[in-house]
Amino acid sequence: MKKIYCTLLLLVPFLLTNITMAQGLKFGVGGGLSFFSESNSPVTYNTGYHVGAKLKLEIPMVPITPVAFINYHFLSADGSMNVLGQNIAYTYKQKILSFGVGAEYTLLPGPISPYLAVDFGFNNMGEGTVDYAPYGSTTTPSASRTGIDIGTGAQIKIPFFVTLDG
Repeated sequence: MKKIYCTLLLLVPFLLTNITMAQGLKFGVGGGLSFFSESNSPVTYNTGYHVGAKLKLEIPMVPITPVAFINYHFLSADGSMNVLGQNIAYTYKQKILSFGVGAEYTLLPGPISPYLAVDFGFNNMGEGTVDYAPYGSTTTPSASRTGIDIGTGAQIKIPFFVTLDG
């Protein structure tokens, strides 16, 4: 009985230390593709790309991970419009700075973990540039918006090496 008691007395603090050290604050930089859908905008963006940084607080045995992020999006759109019976092609370019806080819900734990994300974000849409093919170009004013961002991604963990989050 003494051996079991002594073993437990030595083992429990070790296990508690491992559990408390398992939660961690992780910081990373990255990038990816940007898909936007906005129903009340006259512009339909093409797929763009973004670069950014993310801060995650991983809590063991909890499928929800608090996050903070900052991203810089590079977007463009191509299209045409009918003006007085003449079809005019245009190219629209814009950059967006977005940052916010939110949570990621892990769907399946493991080395490849897909997640759903819900964030409260602030977006600063910079001046846009519209280039009307033979007629010159113009700029659109910048604007700021807040709102709820919904997304999905996957985290890929390579043990003892790196964790990829996209």
